[in-house]
Amino acid sequence: MGRDHSADGLGYGPVYFISRYSMSTAYLATAHFKDQDALSARIIQARFTGHFRFACQAFLEFMSDPTTSGAGSNNPEVSAFANPDDYTSQYDRNWLVMASALFSESYYSETGHDYPTTVLGFWRDNCELPAVERSAVPTNLWKLDKKVYGEEDLFAHAVPVHSYAPLRAFGSLRQLRNVVDGGNGEFYSEDYTNMVTTYDFTEDRTHRRTESLQSLYRERICNPTYKYSINDAIGNPPVGSNDEDQSNFIRDASRAKLPRWDMAVPNGMLGASGIRRPHPEGCGLGIESGGCNPWGAPSYAYSSLWQWAYVTSSQCDSTVQTNTHTHPRLTFAPGVCAATQRYHPVGTVCSTSRRSRSPRAAPTADRRASRRSTAQPWVTISTLLRRLPQSSWKSRWSASGTTWPRNCVRSCPWARPTPGASSSCRSTESTTWTL
Repeated sequence: MGRDHSADGLGYGPVYFISRYSMSTAYLATAHFKDQDALSARIIQARFTGHFRFACQAFLEFMSDPTTSGAGSNNPEVSAFANPDDYTSQYDRNWLVMASALFSESYYSETGHDYPTTVLGFWRDNCELPAVERSAVPTNLWKLDKKVYGEEDLFAHAVPVHSYAPLRAFGSLRQLRNVVDGGNGEFYSEDYTNMVTTYDFTEDRTHRRTESLQSLYRERICNPTYKYSINDAIGNPPVGSNDEDQSNFIRDASRAKLPRWDMAVPNGMLGASGIRRPHPEGCGLGIESGGCNPWGAPSYAYSSLWQWAYVTSSQCDSTVQTNTHTHPRLTFAPGVCAATQRYHPVGTVCSTSRRSRSPRAAPTADRRASRRSTAQPWVTISTLLRRLPQSSWKSRWSASGTTWPRNCVRSCPWARPTPGASSSCRSTESTTWTL
């Protein structure tokens, strides 16, 4: 799968090794479905066969193709790129919204039970969490060939879970730029999840504020409680499972009547998959010993700049007009429209006048090739922060001196460095904090 968008044109899969144990688990997980070949059944089966990681990587690369994107007409700002000629929706095209809705409908049809629609939950349940829920095989088998528990397909394409997960945020660029609640509410009506009924996509709306980029910046990078190391910022997830106690590991019995387990998946064989596991590296400077609970330490999903954001549309307007005081006016840096083009060419052609729209040009092979080479609708948080306006974010922080970075003061007004102490947004630098 995914041949059209993979780097070498070979796509991903098949699975390197298929055991009768993983196939049995996959079958039992959907044995109560009316149709074992239904969409929801296939997706759930892939969680246990190991095929999920290749499907998710291929899906990410498909969504990152700019020719599959589309900006909704509800967005009041000028879009940075021309829409496909056949796209006239009022909402941004969001492939995960469609995938979640189809999965939920299929699940209800097959089982009679509701499965909540959610963008973040769909990606987490089907792409991230299965990486730490393997099916055990006999010990002599994985000792003979460790790739049995590996992350490669049959053609040696390595797909670690952090190459496509976790998904922290999604939405239009102006939503992701919002520093109050991450773009919640009807003011951001280009996002379908903001406009549906109360019972649909509730998780996404509920967690949009806490999963926003500003929340990462405020609650983790500028929070002195725990150290924020280079490894926290750009390192891989911890090796092993999400369990805080790594002495726990997956066990199973090869036969029903065995008195104890005889198969296991050592946590070290899971790869760097502990995305949700607390990863303590000590208290921040200025925090006394014992002042931070190691079991409450932030995880990779709470700290990393290598998480993913799905940018559904890009805007290049000079200002963000607001209709309430809850949405602050943001001033964009000059040239932000050009920077926008690097990672999401959707919408209408950029113009200097607000709301003006240039005529759409017919897509050509050259234009499509150009889009493919420069666009990245799925981007890491670090890339997105680097592209955002200087008025709200900076790509670098001061490592020494007494000048507190302006954006850190703006984001953390409750935190100021003590005069004479070196200062940095990161609590791992030599900073004495006063509240």
